Amino acid sequence: MLYRYPIFRNHISFRLNRNVIYFFCKLRYVDGNSSLNPLSNYFSNDFASFLATNKQTTLRNLFTVFFNVFKNLPENERKLIIKKFQDSQKISLVIHDTTIDCHDYCLPSLPVPIRVSAKQLFEYLFSATLNSYGKLKDHYKLIFDSIESNICPFCGIELLNRPSIIRQDYDHLMKQSAYTFVTVNMENLVPTGVECNRINKHNIDALYFNNLRSVFNSPYTNNFNIRISLLGSTPPTTIDGNGNWIIGILPDNDYTRQWEYVYNIRARYKDNILHKFYKNWLKELRTYLTNRNLVPVSSQVLETELLAQSTTWIANPTTGLTNIVRGAFYEFLIQYNDPAYRASILNYINN
Repeated sequence: MLYRYPIFRNHISFRLNRNVIYFFCKLRYVDGNSSLNPLSNYFSNDFASFLATNKQTTLRNLFTVFFNVFKNLPENERKLIIKKFQDSQKISLVIHDTTIDCHDYCLPSLPVPIRVSAKQLFEYLFSATLNSYGKLKDHYKLIFDSIESNICPFCGIELLNRPSIIRQDYDHLMKQSAYTFVTVNMENLVPTGVECNRINKHNIDALYFNNLRSVFNSPYTNNFNIRISLLGSTPPTTIDGNGNWIIGILPDNDYTRQWEYVYNIRARYKDNILHKFYKNWLKELRTYLTNRNLVPVSSQVLETELLAQSTTWIANPTTGLTNIVRGAFYEFLIQYNDPAYRASILNYINN
C-alpha cells in the first residue's frame, strides 16, 4: 500500500467485533440444554441492552437461530467452529503468513448445519449493525481527518470522498463472501477507492493467486515505497497518440506482485492514466516552463526541470492525484534517448 492508515482500536466499531469474540468464547460452555437468555450471559451489558431493543429484533433472531443450531451440534463440531472463528481473527498474521491455509476459514469448511445461519448472521452484522451500533461513518471521519492525503492508498489514482459527502467504501481484505467470521473485524475493513473495491478487486480472493497461497498487505500495518518505471516503453509518435507503455513496479516482490494483480494496476495506469493524460501533462509542462520564462527551452534545461519535478512526484506519490504515474512519466522523458523524439518534445514546448 502507498501509505498507512491509523488504527483506532478504542472506537466503538471495534467493540462490535469484540462482542462477537466474547460471544464465541461463551459458546465453549454451551450444550444442548443451554439457552441464549439472558443475553447478558453472552454479551457485554451494553451490547445486551442494544440487542434487547425493539429495533434489533432481526439481529436478535439471527443470533438465536445461530445459537440453537450450534448447541445441537456434536461437541467436536462445536469446538471446531470456535477454533476456526478464533484463528481467523488474527488478520495481520493470516494475510502475511503464507503457510496458513485460509480455506480452513471459509464457509464451506464449517459443518453443514451451521453454514446458512452463520452466513446470515455475519452478513447482517456488516450490512446493518456495523453502521448503527458500530458508527462506521464516524470511524471513516476519524481516518479521513488523520491522513495527509485523500487519495486511495491502494492505487494512488482515485480520490477518497470527504465524510461530509459520503462514507467511503470499506473493503474486506479477506473477502466477505468467503471468510464469514471476519466480516465485522475492523482490522479486515479498510476505506478504499470505489474502482479499487467494486470494479477491480471485487470478488477476488486476495490471499490466493492461481489457487496458490499468496501474501497480502494491510494499510493498517505496512506500506511500501512503491515506484513505477516506464523503462522500455515507446512513447506516442504524435501528441494525440497512444504509446506502447511498459509498466514496471519496484520493488518486485511477493507483496507488490499480489498488489498489482488484485487491483489491476498495470492496466489502469496504462489505459486510464497514461493514454488519457499524456497530452495534458505535456501541455502543463509547456505552461509551467512558459510561466517561468524558460521558453524557448534548451534540451539541457528541459532535462533539469523534468528531473526536479519527477523527483518531487516520485517522493510524494499520494500528495496529488496520479503523482505515482506522472513522476515515472517525467523520469521516462529524461531517460528516453531518441533524438527525434526529444526534438519533437522541444518543438512542441517552444512553439
